[in-house]
Amino acid sequence: MPFAYGKPRFARTTGLPKGEVSPLWKPPLIPPSVMRPKLSKNLLRTKTLEARVNAIEHEMIKLKAQDAGLSIAELTRRSVLLKPLPKRLSKITLATYRELVRIGSNINQLTRATNTAIKMGLRPPADPEQLKQLQKLLQQIGRELSQIETEITDDDDVDDDGDQEDWE
Repeated sequence: MPFAYGKPRFARTTGLPKGEVSPLWKPPLIPPSVMRPKLSKNLLRTKTLEARVNAIEHEMIKLKAQDAGLSIAELTRRSVLLKPLPKRLSKITLATYRELVRIGSNINQLTRATNTAIKMGLRPPADPEQLKQLQKLLQQIGRELSQIETEITDDDDVDDDGDQEDWE
């Protein structure tokens, strides 16, 4: 029986001691065109990463890898290295979002008070049409703010105490 690669499978049946191969056996000659080229030291993967996942997450990752026809390691590499990372929000943008949320909360409270007053037959504290316009404007500002791409770093943003740094 000819052997394709490596040591013969049934070396123990030849009567030789464990680990020894018959002197008649020779490894197959593989032409260099079939052999895989060696990777350069920079491309050789020598580092490992560990991540803890629960059983459900592991099964989902495994299925996703199978669906893509990739190993879990290759799926992870491609997912981590090829997908763009979400942009980090600057402190100014975060502060603006917080203020928009506060304004939105105040508008919602005013809308609730207006609706309650109308149901009770009292004079409303605000015009309902103006409140609707304010809510639409607030949503539009939020959308526009999310589209703004800033190159401001955290060092140039608002200080933790709320004071804005001097711009040079």
